[in-house]
This record gives sequence, C-alpha cells and structure tokens, in this order.
Amino acid sequence: MNEIRHGIPRHDYFAILQPVYQRGGIDCAGIGRGLGLPYKLVNPYTKEEVIATLVCRRTIYTSSAEFEALAYVLYGVDKEVLLEQLRTRYENMVEELVEIWTFKKD
Repeated sequence: MNEIRHGIPRHDYFAILQPVYQRGGIDCAGIGRGLGLPYKLVNPYTKEEVIATLVCRRTIYTSSAEFEALAYVLYGVDKEVLLEQLRTRYENMVEELVEIWTFKKD
C-alpha cells in the first residue's frame, strides 16, 4: 500500500497537494492512475495513521489564482510559502505544476 506522510485531516473527504516530477501535456492514460486505490496517510509528527481512497487527481499550474486559493484553503498559507516547502522536500518537482489529490477516508 502506498504511504503519504502528511497531517491527518478531520473531514471524511479532503485534498492534499502533491509535487509533479515530469513535464508534458495531459497524459490521458495517467489521469485515472491510482483512482480507487487505498493510501495510508501517516502523520510524521504523531505517527497517527488513516487509510483513505484516492477519488480524484488534477494537475494545476502554480501561477494560477486557483492555486493561491487552494494554498489558503488547504494549508492556511500563501502559495509562495507552500511552494518553498514543497521545493525543499521534493527537489525533483516541476516547479510550475502540482497535483491536487482528493481522498475519502475509509
């Protein structure tokens, strides 16, 4: 089972931002990759775990107003703060793209 180290949201449905490692146009074969599969989220500080199913994946440009809104809604920070944290943790990410992954807790 795939594991994602992340804080555990309180809601049954929630989303997190993931880095993108490869440039290119929309990969139609990859849009549904992982949908319906269970993921284990592990809080790196408390070691709390939860199993959740991936229900949606969408690639967004980090320069968009949508990304700014998501940074505040999901994390309560400015998009530049969030991007700096992502760049520090994921050095191979494509800087202008991120994916929003939506989950449902099992």
